[in-house]
Amino acid sequence: MSTNRKSFDLGYKIIHWLMAALVLLMFFGIIGFAQAVTDEERMEMLVGHSSLGTLISIFIIIRIYKRFIKKDAVPAQNISNIQRQASFAVHYAIYFLLVLIPVSGYLAASFHELPVMVFGNFNVNGGREFNQTLFENLRAIHQLGIFSLMGLLVLHIGAALLHGIVRRDGVLGSMTRFKKPI
Repeated sequence: MSTNRKSFDLGYKIIHWLMAALVLLMFFGIIGFAQAVTDEERMEMLVGHSSLGTLISIFIIIRIYKRFIKKDAVPAQNISNIQRQASFAVHYAIYFLLVLIPVSGYLAASFHELPVMVFGNFNVNGGREFNQTLFENLRAIHQLGIFSLMGLLVLHIGAALLHGIVRRDGVLGSMTRFKKPI
């Protein structure tokens, strides 16, 4: 629901920026996974990865609830129709990927040869038998989702910077201002 508000509510902003930080940490995790050599190092990476993924999953559920079920008000933006359509397409694709990635990750972990421990305590794969083919196919979907998300986030950040630095039309400020405008 669009309104004549100038800014998203504080809840949206907090969830947006927490998720941004967690997703960025996950992207850096790609480097950690590439450098992990031993099963012990892989286990350590899997615990961190699955724990951050669980947090992101919780936040995306809250975000989907606020956006699509509760239908919290969002600021009206003075942008062209084509920009609005592109914005919707990118945002919906990001939402889709932020659901697909954890689901495919959980399913891949369900058939992983190593126990995947969320927060070091909860075994995600629950002792299922290792299935190399299924694991590799699910991991491929997971990785495709990750790389697609990276591309969409480059577009999202680029558009935000365009609005904030070049156009100065308030679109960027609607997610970055943390005080009420005077």
